[in-house]
Amino acid sequence: MAKILLLEDSEPLLRQFCKILEQDGHSVITSQDGAIAYDQKTLTAVDVMITDLMMPQVSGIEAILQAKKVRPELKIIAISAGGMVTDDDYLSACLELGAAAVLQKPFEPDTLIGTLRSLLDSDGREAVA
Repeated sequence: MAKILLLEDSEPLLRQFCKILEQDGHSVITSQDGAIAYDQKTLTAVDVMITDLMMPQVSGIEAILQAKKVRPELKIIAISAGGMVTDDDYLSACLELGAAAVLQKPFEPDTLIGTLRSLLDSDGREAVA
C-alpha cells in the first residue's frame, strides 16, 4: 500500500481516480489545485504524487517543480487531456522535469494501477497484488 497525493481539478475525475486507487489498497490525499505541492508536510508524507497538468492557481508543471525541490526522490505520474498545445508537448516536458511516468487521458483504470505498481516496484517496494 502506498500513500498517494492526487491532484486533479475535475471533481468527477478526482473521485473516479481516488476510488480506483483506494480499491487497489492505497491511501489517497486529494486536492483540486497544485498549491498543496508547497506543503512540505504533505509531500514528505506521501510515496507518489499523481498530478493533472491543467489546474487553476498552481499548474501540474509548477507542482512537479515544487515537489522535486522538496523531495527529489518523489515518484510522480503526470496526467493530461491536453490544452492549447498537444498532450505530447506537455507530457514530454514533465518527463524532463522529473516525472517518472506520464499518462494521456483518457486511460483505463488498469493502466493507472499498472503504472503505479511499476513505479513502486522500481523503488524496491513490493507490488500490491
